[in-house]
Amino acid sequence: MSIPVLRAEPRLGTETSRASPEIRQPKLEVSIPITHSAFDLSLLTSAATGQQEKGRAKVPVFLIIWPGSIPMRATKSKPQPTKPVGPAMKRTRFPTWLAAGLLALGTIVLYWPATRCGFTNFDDPDYVTANLHVQAGLSWTALQWAFTSVVSANWHPVTLLSHMLDCQLFGLKPWGHHLTSVVLHALNAALVFALLRQLTGALWRSLLVAILFAVHPLRVESVAWVAERKDVLCGFFFLLTLWAWTQAVTSGKWQVASDKLQMAGKRPAWSLITGHGSLYYWLAVLCFALGLMSKAMVVTLPFVLLLLDFWPLKRVTGDWWQVAGSKAPGEKPSTFNLQLATLLFEKWPFFALAAVVSVVTVLVQKQGGAVVTVGDYPPAARVGNAVIAYCRYLGKMFWPTDLAALYPHPGHWPPEQVLLAGIFLGGVSAWLFLVRRERPFLLIGWLWMIGIFASCTVEL
Repeated sequence: MSIPVLRAEPRLGTETSRASPEIRQPKLEVSIPITHSAFDLSLLTSAATGQQEKGRAKVPVFLIIWPGSIPMRATKSKPQPTKPVGPAMKRTRFPTWLAAGLLALGTIVLYWPATRCGFTNFDDPDYVTANLHVQAGLSWTALQWAFTSVVSANWHPVTLLSHMLDCQLFGLKPWGHHLTSVVLHALNAALVFALLRQLTGALWRSLLVAILFAVHPLRVESVAWVAERKDVLCGFFFLLTLWAWTQAVTSGKWQVASDKLQMAGKRPAWSLITGHGSLYYWLAVLCFALGLMSKAMVVTLPFVLLLLDFWPLKRVTGDWWQVAGSKAPGEKPSTFNLQLATLLFEKWPFFALAAVVSVVTVLVQKQGGAVVTVGDYPPAARVGNAVIAYCRYLGKMFWPTDLAALYPHPGHWPPEQVLLAGIFLGGVSAWLFLVRRERPFLLIGWLWMIGIFASCTVEL
């Protein structure tokens, strides 16, 4: 996306001032450089509408003229550091915090009937009702047990600690356990709104998406089933990770390295490991680790961060393979942009954590008998089931009927259904790629969904 930036460049004139013939006055000439950085928009305007039309921001055109005169004596100018600026948000009479609070409150009211439900005999005994370690509450011994034990063929230490806290507070009264899940879901809905508001600058559209997330029938199972605490808990840390990451790359706040050190290219030794001097970055890493220890499903989050670099953060622009600000004016684009490698390198702690937890999860589930062998389901049956599963997920998102806690594997799907499902998925992917410049959010959302579904362990 090209955004015009109007900049006034002072140049010494050839004529002297009438008032003071000894002092030369500057003659201002306006040059208009074109930049691909999406962050320049907020330097000019607060994105008055916060809207986008066909992938281009609506930017009012106005001129900035720098006042002042050339000083009498030449002085050494100090370069001003450029701070990253995130997407500008329009100021409205309806505060963001109030909208988030009302959304959370409405979500709690909607799911309050879940507090009148009891425990189930499916997975709840493993996590709470028949688990004496969890019922004992929080202690140093319980903490050690949570990090070294496997429950239901999964390694979920943070999830187990949350159940221990519930037992510490409510005992085996089911309403308290359900209340915790309801509150977590309400916080997740508020986080979805706050995150989308921060990323896009849109208030009402972000609120609408968050409401759909809060009330969608597919979320009921995770909220009303105590054993599914791991789902709402990992979602909580997932959203916190995205929020902290967005702060790290856009706000310029909470920087450990001073501006002078950053301008000189000198940063603390620990920031050289990732290229980031922001504590928000390490907060994102911490939240990601907590999410992985709640449920391993969040292993695809590093790829989500890469998708956000394309849209809406727009750290990658142009032909989608050139990083914003990486090419000097007049310089020909290189065949391999090293700045793109920088975006990958800065996320290596996330990829490393995801790889470690993935290995641990496979080993633990294999030991617990949860991994299906190739003899039971050959590769062709697995691929066919995965293709059908994507389509069934999509169908239940738009028409949530015939919902169940468990969807048994049919063994094999009819070849014509697998073929039609594959054609549908491939066709949608191709079309979204073709319109990626006009509607980048569609392709990013589609790839986000593909990645999240790939990490699901439920077989439809």
